[in-house]
Amino acid sequence: MALKDLIADHGKMTEEAIEAIVADFVRYDPKKHLIVFTPEAKKLGAEQTILLYLVAVEGWRYVTDDELNVETKPSELESILGIPGGTLRPSLKKLREAHLVTNDDGKYIVQLANLDAVAGIISGERTVVKKKAA
Repeated sequence: MALKDLIADHGKMTEEAIEAIVADFVRYDPKKHLIVFTPEAKKLGAEQTILLYLVAVEGWRYVTDDELNVETKPSELESILGIPGGTLRPSLKKLREAHLVTNDDGKYIVQLANLDAVAGIISGERTVVKKKAA
């Protein structure tokens, strides 16, 4: 057997991983292009909520064929998530330093390569590792 025989469909794996992460916490409204939080999502902390939303944004590609430009700049995240800027911005910085999200031209995007870690944080099994002071 060659290593190539062990390759799974990356797109399918990603869709399944996203679904596993968001299933209990969000619903998609394709007609209004909204991500709707379930009551279960209210139990999450700020960092978990940020990660959850950014993962759900990635899920749109599997929900609809429409090209969606979802704004994920801090000001939009603050409004959508209801997390005050004084909490949101330090949380985004911490998530970025932990390599869980990246900033692309002001928009925040979850690192799909780290979905396992993100899933652990959202489920409460893991915490975001703080960057050690120099």
